[in-house]
Formats: sequence, structure tokens, C-alpha cells
Amino acid sequence: MKENYEKGFDPEGFFSTLIVNLIMRLVGFVIRTFALAVGIVAVILVLLISALVFVFWALFPAIVAFLFAIGIVKIFS
Repeated sequence: MKENYEKGFDPEGFFSTLIVNLIMRLVGFVIRTFALAVGIVAVILVLLISALVFVFWALFPAIVAFLFAIGIVKIFS
């Protein structure tokens, strides 16, 4: 989105259009920066959660066997 500059010599129109265009660029910059930051945080969270899930998934058989063994020991003690 932008506002077009008028033809001819009109300082008020020129500066009005200039300010509107600068504000639009600034708002676009802020929105893009925010979206980029949210995306980076989301990627980092997904990587961390994926690593934790992978570790749990890899250790799950050992955990089940350990809990099974504790249950058998508790039954016979």
C-alpha cells in the first residue's frame, strides 16, 4: 500500500504523501519483525520439545522394564 505523489509543485501534498508512506513502511517493518520473531521462537520451541520427546521415546522401553521389575519385586516382598 502506498499513496502516489501528485504531479506539479505542491509542498503540502508532497509532505503529506511522504509522511503517509513513511508510516506505512514503519508499520510494515514492525509487523514483519514481530512475525519473524514469533517464527524464530516457534522453531526453537519445536526443536526443544522434539528433543525431549525423542529422549523420552528412546528411554521408554527401559522405563517400562524398570517399572515392571519394581512391580514384580513389590509383589513378592
